[in-house]
Amino acid sequence: ALADQIAPGETGCADTQSLPGDGTNSRPSPPSTAHRPIGLERVQYRVNDGPVYTYRHYRDQDRAGAILSFANSFGQKTANVFDSVFEWKYLKSPLTADGRPLVHVLECDAEVVGFSGTVPARFKIEDDTMPGVWSTDTHVAPSHRTATGWFLHQVDANTPDIKLGIPNAAMYPIASATEAVIDLDRYENLKACLDLGGVLTSRGANALVALVSGLVFWPVPKAFDLYAGLRTQRAVTVAQVPRFDETFDELWQLVSRDYPGIMVRDQSFLSWRFDRCPNRDYTRYLARRNSAPVGY
Repeated sequence: ALADQIAPGETGCADTQSLPGDGTNSRPSPPSTAHRPIGLERVQYRVNDGPVYTYRHYRDQDRAGAILSFANSFGQKTANVFDSVFEWKYLKSPLTADGRPLVHVLECDAEVVGFSGTVPARFKIEDDTMPGVWSTDTHVAPSHRTATGWFLHQVDANTPDIKLGIPNAAMYPIASATEAVIDLDRYENLKACLDLGGVLTSRGANALVALVSGLVFWPVPKAFDLYAGLRTQRAVTVAQVPRFDETFDELWQLVSRDYPGIMVRDQSFLSWRFDRCPNRDYTRYLARRNSAPVGY
């Protein structure tokens, strides 16, 4: 449904109106391009004689309204989780410049009715490292969904081209080249080998046939487990570590060479993501081969 609303043909409808004096075009902004300017602070939008919507950047006083909007959309429990991680995620991430988060707000009648939170990130694409964002929380309140496509176009126009979590033209070639977009049949075929009974049940097969088929293929995953247990460890050791330290910068430099496209996972990112996450307590393991770090 969101994909339909994002499409330019859907949001560029003829019944939109620009507001007198707001200096904006009546049509939603176009999809992202490689050299577009970034930095619009405030844009307004109206459909027919309906309410006026305002897109703008986040302000400190918006937090309470964003949490309330989350509660109205998803329930208080989800809103409480959102509140518990808000400062850590948006205000204290490693690349947040000058305490100004890359957060976008949809406002109607002075009320926050939509929100899009993105975390600044860096992406390694082939031999280059470039800035981008990680989209983590996006919603529009149910009673305001007619403005969803327009709002997401404004978000797209005011963030870097490289986005993790938001489909756009710049990301598709990268996703395809790195197999982030792959044929799901490959996984279905693997699941059929490991859990044939489950596959047949999900497709509405007779319960007895599914049970018998599952029992016939039961040795297959057990054989995989046995093979994995018999493989030589080749001097690999795994030990728990208390935190992500400079060792993980060394590891990142080593393993990133194998990835044509990946978000940078150096010590700074990992420490923020796992050591300082306020509502999770992670256990960290580091794998070494011949004393050199090879995985975590």
